[in-house]
Amino acid sequence: MNLFKNTMLFSFERLFRTTLGFLISIMLTKAYGIEVYGEYAYYFAIVNILGVTFSLGLDDYFIKCAAEGHKLPKFLLHLRIKLSGIAFFLCCIILYRNQAKIDFWIIAFLSLTYIWNCFYLLLIVVDKANKHKAIIFLISIGLFFLCLKFFLLKFGFLLFILITFFETLVTTFFLYVNVNNIFVSNKYQLSAIIKIVKLSFPIGLSSLSVMLFYRLDQMIVEHFLGVKILGIYALSASMILAAGYLQSAYVTSMYSAIGYAKNNGCISSVRVALTKAYRGSIFIGILVYIIYIIIGKISIKLIFPEISSQLISILNVGMLSVLFSGLAAINSQYLFFYNYSNKRLWRTLICLAFNICWNLILIPIYGIEAAVWGYVCTQIIMGLLFNIFDKTTRELFFLQMKSLIIFRVTDK
Repeated sequence: MNLFKNTMLFSFERLFRTTLGFLISIMLTKAYGIEVYGEYAYYFAIVNILGVTFSLGLDDYFIKCAAEGHKLPKFLLHLRIKLSGIAFFLCCIILYRNQAKIDFWIIAFLSLTYIWNCFYLLLIVVDKANKHKAIIFLISIGLFFLCLKFFLLKFGFLLFILITFFETLVTTFFLYVNVNNIFVSNKYQLSAIIKIVKLSFPIGLSSLSVMLFYRLDQMIVEHFLGVKILGIYALSASMILAAGYLQSAYVTSMYSAIGYAKNNGCISSVRVALTKAYRGSIFIGILVYIIYIIIGKISIKLIFPEISSQLISILNVGMLSVLFSGLAAINSQYLFFYNYSNKRLWRTLICLAFNICWNLILIPIYGIEAAVWGYVCTQIIMGLLFNIFDKTTRELFFLQMKSLIIFRVTDK
């Protein structure tokens, strides 16, 4: 499947998933209140953090190998599933210590299906016939469960979460069926596992750092400002992240192009692939922000009249991050492909430390606006500033600038 068709298919699916996520946010907020949505966002953030922590970077390793056309031993998949079990156990301990209501205990089970996102990204990068059928089926799953949630909404939040868990279970199974040919039966080798984990662990720490500055700010907001304000902030954050998903299908598709060029040992082809990736990311970001300005604000006022002024105030700033988040993701791909895992790790750790310090100091003074400005600044640092000051990746900054002014790129 060619890159354009692959990108368009998965961009459409991401757009559909974004729409579903937005509709579910509306349903939760309208049916159960902003406080329940805030508590849901708090525990969902914990599930995400634990899911990334106990992936040990294996998800990124899987995607890298698939992008380069390699097969993966099944014992690594089995290890990844067992790690999800550990994440589930720790999530249960946190819920117990927080004396969470029984409704929120079901959220812990989402830790067991967190691997669905890895399977989804594998489906994007692998060379597979009839991907459009898989996309149609994924959309059908989403529509079916959206309708089920809508019609059973009046029966309470517990049933809503149970349906969500069953949806992720079905999605995970379907995605695995579509990518299981990547995994081959090999003899269990402890030495191979240790070697791979040593390679992937810095990437895992890097991914965890990224996840923490996506989610930890929500916990800090809840600590200083309460669960209601967290609900508003989490709702706006979900819209920002959903907008970023439109970029991610394109950026993830470029894994294959960059990996192929790198494997061929042609540096000019790598530059072409990177320039195209940066250009697509930038222009998708601009398009997303324009759509938000023209349509998004009006929609928010109609759907959330009581809290629309607070949401728009946050989103006016937060949506700017979409211009830079794609650049940061491409930088990360480059560092991974060229075995600069430690450099990638240090970058994300620095950004995480910056984000935590920013939020702890400024949220008590300036409130929720400080959190969203901290998020945008972090994306600018990751997407641009590191490239400027790091000799290893300074060329990437020039490619970013080139992508804005040169519209036809060749490797000649």
